[in-house]
Amino acid sequence: MNILILILVGLGGVWLGRRLAIIKLKQKHLEAMGPEYSRGSAGHLAGVNEERRELKEEAKEKIMDFIRQNGRAKNDDIEKLLGVSDATTTNYLSELEQEGKISQSGGEEGRGVFYTLK
Repeated sequence: MNILILILVGLGGVWLGRRLAIIKLKQKHLEAMGPEYSRGSAGHLAGVNEERRELKEEAKEKIMDFIRQNGRAKNDDIEKLLGVSDATTTNYLSELEQEGKISQSGGEEGRGVFYTLK
């Protein structure tokens, strides 16, 4: 009976040691990724969201530059410029329009629609 108890205690100790080592390795990995990741999942998500916002603003600035250079832009032009989907392009153009930076011309929807600077 005593041997069985010793075996169970030993197995429990091995399991606990392994769990603690895994937790420590995960924490070291997060710390190596930077301070915004080491705070845990909330910090990680904040970092990811900030990066997405920055990429979105860069894309919108590219759209504005394209329109400045060409006088106008169609949805297809922006898709090719940014290498993104039609839906993403539509969202970017809608946001720029809501921000009052561009205006839609040539109709409400379809191939005739183009965007110019305000």
